[in-house]
Formats: sequence, C-alpha cells, structure tokens
Amino acid sequence: MVRFVVLSLLRMKEMHGYELQNLVQASKMEQWANLLSGSLYHALNSLEKEGKIETAREERTGARIRKVYRITEEGEKEFQAELKKALLSPPGSTKSDFALALPWISQIPQEEAKQLILQNIKQIEQQIASWEVGLEYKGKQNPLIKISIEHGIEKMKLDIAYLNKIMAML
Repeated sequence: MVRFVVLSLLRMKEMHGYELQNLVQASKMEQWANLLSGSLYHALNSLEKEGKIETAREERTGARIRKVYRITEEGEKEFQAELKKALLSPPGSTKSDFALALPWISQIPQEEAKQLILQNIKQIEQQIASWEVGLEYKGKQNPLIKISIEHGIEKMKLDIAYLNKIMAML
C-alpha cells in the first residue's frame, strides 16, 4: 500500500521524501492506512529503481541536496492497477491480532485481562476523538473522505461495543 500512497501523492505534485513524509503524518495516514512513514523512503528508492518515478530536480537546503520526485508513465500504470485492486478489497479487514489473542485471554489473570480491555477501549475513544477532528477539517474538503472517516468512526464505535461485551463476559 505504501507504493500506492507514494504514487498517488506524486500524482498531485512533484515532492521530495520529507514532504511526502510530512503529508502522511499530517493526515494521520499511519493510523487509518496501516502505513509507516519510515517506509516511504524505501518505496521511493524501489520505485525510482523500477522507473515508476524519477528525479524531477534536486534542491539544495543548506548542506543537503534533496531529490524532488515525479511520477512516470510506468508509475501511472502501476497507480491505476493498484487503485483498481484496492477498490475491490473489502472496506473493513477482518484480520486482527486481537481476534487471534482473544481465545487465549484466560491465560492471564482476569483482573489484568479486564484492565487491558479497558485500556483498549480508552485508546479507541482517543482515536475517535482524533478522527472527529479530522472529520471537521477534511470532511469539508471532499465528501468521499468525509464518508470514509465517518465509516472508520462507526467501526471504532462497534469495536468499543464488542469490547464492552467481552468485559461483561469477564
């Protein structure tokens, strides 16, 4: 997915790696797209070696020289293919480390299990609050982004309801 993100951002405008990283961090993409901003540089190197992006120019900032990248025709083809593939994937993945661990919850003391579940609920509540701020800002810019953020918030609320059911069972 990181390659898709790099290609999609470079379609908007030419950018250097640090600018890409700042955009990913500012949009909180690490939270909702399972993307680590550090993996951007690896993707930039791979995409450049494969001819999917190229150096548009180099900029000097102090003693550093930054490469400013742009997408190539081959990169546009990969972007289109990855976009179509992503649109065919289920919007809510069922893969979960939590679901894998849940059957083993009895292997830790019950009070500790309850505390972990409560901590999980608090984390999700904090994430909802963060997403609601994003909804205020980004939701006004694009209606498709708005419904994606709303969908994510609703899924998080369902996760809290699910965790509350587990708490009741404990």
